[in-house]
Amino acid sequence: LLRGSGGTGGGTSLTLWGSSFRDLGHGDGLRCAFALEEGGQGGDATLAPAVLLDVPPATMPSGEQPANDSAALFCRTPPASTLLPAGADLASALPLRATVRLTSNGDPEALHACAAGFTYLS
Repeated sequence: LLRGSGGTGGGTSLTLWGSSFRDLGHGDGLRCAFALEEGGQGGDATLAPAVLLDVPPATMPSGEQPANDSAALFCRTPPASTLLPAGADLASALPLRATVRLTSNGDPEALHACAAGFTYLS
């Protein structure tokens, strides 16, 4: 994950690197799913549209040998308030740590196992 932190208003651009990213062609398509790090998963996730980038494997930021099916996804963070229960005080929750996962069909119950961390800052 590039850009592991950003503001509470959302809109931070994220790039997720990995392999075998695919839109399954049904449902709501590729989405980044944001959930509270302390156990918020599944239906608790806030979904944001994701775009599959056509990036050659040689441009991957890590020193690892890229797989043939290496890919990158682009999405923007939702506002931090969308991850909190209704009426929760955002200021007292900061820094707010979230997990970012991918769903290939827009279903928050069908998230990829791998997760990256993102921290909302004031």
